[in-house]
Amino acid sequence: MNPEESFIATNGVQVKYKHKKSKYDFDHVIFVFSGFLNYNPGNYDFANALNECPCDVVWINDDFDKMYAYYLCKGMDFSIEEAVTEFICDKISELKLDNKKATVTGFSKGGSAALYYGLKLNIRNIVATVPQLHIGSYIVRNWKHVAQHMMGNMYALSDIGYLDKLILKALRSDTALDKNVYLLTSEADIQYPVEIQPYLNDFAKYQNFNLLKTHSGFVREHNQITGHHVALLLSIYYGLASEAVPRYNNGNVEFFGKLLTGNKQPSGELIYDLRIAKIIDGRLFLEGAALLRGHDIVEYSDLNYYLLLQNGDSVIRLELAKSHRPSLTKEFFDGKHLTIYDKAWFTTYQHKGIDICILPKGKYRLSIGVKLASGIDKHIILLDKRNITLVTKTKEYELIIQDKALYLNIL
Repeated sequence: MNPEESFIATNGVQVKYKHKKSKYDFDHVIFVFSGFLNYNPGNYDFANALNECPCDVVWINDDFDKMYAYYLCKGMDFSIEEAVTEFICDKISELKLDNKKATVTGFSKGGSAALYYGLKLNIRNIVATVPQLHIGSYIVRNWKHVAQHMMGNMYALSDIGYLDKLILKALRSDTALDKNVYLLTSEADIQYPVEIQPYLNDFAKYQNFNLLKTHSGFVREHNQITGHHVALLLSIYYGLASEAVPRYNNGNVEFFGKLLTGNKQPSGELIYDLRIAKIIDGRLFLEGAALLRGHDIVEYSDLNYYLLLQNGDSVIRLELAKSHRPSLTKEFFDGKHLTIYDKAWFTTYQHKGIDICILPKGKYRLSIGVKLASGIDKHIILLDKRNITLVTKTKEYELIIQDKALYLNIL
C-alpha cells in the first residue's frame, strides 16, 4: 500500500490519507472512511481488500489532533469538516473526474462519514455499512473521550442534539434522488432499531437504494457485519469502478446463508492457540484461544480457564480470566456445525499478568486447562506453535521452549 500523505487545507487543518492510483483506463475514485479500531486513531479500513481494485482508491484517516472526530469537528469547531470537504473536492478535480464517477464508503463510524459527505457533496455512489445516524448520542454512550474531543469537555445537550441531526438533516433535505445507495445492516446489530430502522423510509426515496440485510448465524454483533460480507462489498466497488452500477434483488437483499445446526456429538477435543507469551516486570502474560471442539462457549459462565505449572511431582494451579472474542466462532468453524466460541479466549485477570515473584525457584512446564460448566475438564501442555516466545528473559525469570513445550524458569 502507498505511504501516508498529507493535505493541508486552506484553513490550516491537516488531512492524512493514502492514495492508490487507478490501473489502465479505469475512470472512477473511491473514498474510504474508517471506523473505530483502538483507543487511538490511525487505521485505514479495507486497505488490503481494496488494494487490487482497478480504480483510484483514497483512504482518509480520521486522525485530527491524535483523536477520532467522525471527520467533522473538534470542540464543535467544524474546521475539520471544511478541510475534508476541500480535500475530497480537490481530489476529484485533480483526477479530472466529477461526482458521478466517485464513491464514498465506510464502515460503522466510517459509514456515518460516507453518508454525510455523500449527501452533502452530492456524490453519486454511497456504500455504508452499519452507520450511526445519531452521532452525538452514540459517542456520549460509547466513546466518551471522543465526545469530549468533538464537543469539548463541558459539552451541552444542544451539542449532542446538533450532531444527532447532521446526517438526518442532510438525508431529508436531499433532492438529488438519482444516487446509488447501498446500506449493509443486520437486525442482530444492537444499533439497528435506533440508528437504521426508523429511517429506512427516508432512504427509500432514492432511485437505486439497496438495503442489504444479513441474518447469518455468524453475524451476531455490530462489528461482525462488515467482515462477513467483504465479497458482497467488493462486488459493489468493482461494479461501480467498471461503470456497471449494481442493483440487487430489486433493492432488497435478505442473506440467510446455509442452515447450520449445533454438533449433537461433539468430539470435545481440546483445541488451543497460544498468541501471547511474555514476562514484564515480574508478571507472566499469556493469551490465546482455547476450546473444546463442538461445545458452545456463549457466556462467561460456560467455562473456566486455569494454568498448571508442573515441577516434578509438584503442580501449582492458577486461575485465568476470559475475554469476549466473537471472531473465534468464525475462525474455528468446522465447516459443518455452528458452534459458538465467542468467549473462548483465555487471558490474565484484567490483562494485568500473573505475579510470578511469589513462586518458588524451579523450572515449570506450563499447561492450559479448560473446565466447562457441564463438568468436562481437560488440560494440555502448552506448545508455542507460532514461535512467539523469542526473547523473554531477565535475571530472575525466563520463558523457554524445550521439546516444543513452554517452560517458565524461576532462577
